[in-house]
Amino acid sequence: MPVAAPRTVTERKADTLAMLGTPAIDVWVASADIVKGALRAHLVPLSLAWMDGRVVIAVGSDSATAATSANMARPGSGSVPPVTW
Repeated sequence: MPVAAPRTVTERKADTLAMLGTPAIDVWVASADIVKGALRAHLVPLSLAWMDGRVVIAVGSDSATAATSANMARPGSGSVPPVTW
């Protein structure tokens, strides 16, 4: 079976924007943290939805991604930096 060529940046951007255009979607997210000097990568499933112009992410509270994310963003701490393409 032949291997498909990698998508271009333009194709990846269009695919991502199309997915983000859906009201809700299940996705896989990669995160990483450092434990005792060693980098640990994690790949976890989560649900993503658009609500009132904001992205809402649902992930299990016992996941490493939830713990890592909690250290990066605090609810009510101000605005989130914009994502640029």
